[in-house]
Amino acid sequence: MRKIIAICVILSYCIPLQIKAWGIQGHKIIVQIAKSKLDKSVTDMVDYYLKGMAWEESACCMDETSKNKNNDYIKPWHYVSIAKDKTYVKTKEINIISQLELNLNVLKNRSLYPIEFIGESLKIVFHLIGDISQPLHCGYPEDKCGNMVQVKFLNKTSNLHKVWDSDILQEKNIDLWSCAKLIMSFSQTEMNEIEKTDPTLWTLDSRSLLPMVYDIKGGVIDKAYIDKNIIIIEKQLVKSGLRLAELLNQTFASQ
Repeated sequence: MRKIIAICVILSYCIPLQIKAWGIQGHKIIVQIAKSKLDKSVTDMVDYYLKGMAWEESACCMDETSKNKNNDYIKPWHYVSIAKDKTYVKTKEINIISQLELNLNVLKNRSLYPIEFIGESLKIVFHLIGDISQPLHCGYPEDKCGNMVQVKFLNKTSNLHKVWDSDILQEKNIDLWSCAKLIMSFSQTEMNEIEKTDPTLWTLDSRSLLPMVYDIKGGVIDKAYIDKNIIIIEKQLVKSGLRLAELLNQTFASQ
C-alpha cells in the first residue's frame, strides 16, 4: 500500500500538467500568507523537507512542468467536476479531492516515507490547496469547468475558466498586501469556518460561488463584472493561505 501511494506522489509531481488555477501570482500569494501565520519551528520543518527550495517556487512546480501534452490524463488531478444539480459523492474517480487527501495522508504519516516523498507531497498540497479554491476548478462537466464558455474579456477573446485563473488577477494586479488586509476583516467565527481542514468542505465553498461566476451579461466580462468579483478572488486566495497554514500547523507544530 505504501508503495502504491509513493508511486502516486512521484507521478503527481514529476509528470507535466495542463490545468492551472490562479497562475504563478496567485499561488505565490497563497504560500506567502500561510508562511506569515506560522511559527519559525514549523517553517523550519517545512524548509527541511523542501530542501531549501523557496515556498513560492514549490507552489508553482506543478504548473512549471506542464509542457508535455502526452500527459493529459493527469488533468483530473487539478479539479473536480460535479453536475450543476448534484453534490459531491466520493467514488474511485481521481480528482483534486482524492489527490489532496492522498498527499495529506502522506504528510500525516511521514515517518513511513523517505524525505523526498514528503517534499513532493508538500509541493502538491501547496499547489492544489490553491486550485481547489478557484470556483471553476470545482465546476460543471457540461461546459468543462468554464473552458467551453467563450467570453470577451475587456474586448479580448478568452474563456470563463481562463478569466478566473489569471485574466482578472493580471488586470487588477492583485498582490499580497491587498489580500492580507482581508484577514483583519474576518470574525473569529469566519476564521474557524475557513480553517477547517477538509477538502470536501473547500469544494462546497468554491461551488457556492459559481452563480456569481456565471453572472455574465451577453458573454461580456466588463469592468463592472471585474470590480464585483475581484473581492471574491482575493478572499479565495486568503482562504487558501489560511487553510494551508492550519494544515501545516496541525502536521508539524507538535515537532
